[in-house]
Amino acid sequence: MKKNVTGKKSGYYEGQMKDGKRHGLGTYKSPNGHIYEGQWKAAKAHGLLTASYPNGDKYEGQMKDGKPHGLGTYTYSNSKIKYEGQWKSGKQNGLGTLKLKGGKKNLEGHWKDNLPYGQLLKELKAKKIRKQK
Repeated sequence: MKKNVTGKKSGYYEGQMKDGKRHGLGTYKSPNGHIYEGQWKAAKAHGLLTASYPNGDKYEGQMKDGKPHGLGTYTYSNSKIKYEGQWKSGKQNGLGTLKLKGGKKNLEGHWKDNLPYGQLLKELKAKKIRKQK
């Protein structure tokens, strides 16, 4: 069943519903300007989705319980930085690549809670030490 839900507090949704909640394919526009297009489960973004934010940032990929989870790409509009890789509970976790300045410089490796981790962190620290000398 398709249904439109509108209101200042609830935003606007057009798509499939189940038991009065967003469920299946649909598009939700929040009151603060976020736009989510894709799959829903029990009123939360769940599955493949594209999220566009008022500041121009964009996320494309898998979601679970309303947060990036699985494989996805987040593009930061103001700095032309892009992260492509694994996500867990809304944070960069696992293998991923942070592409900087048009792809001229890339940070590839493991991430944990949005930060470089393991060998990637060691490499970054080594580069910083060499620059300070």
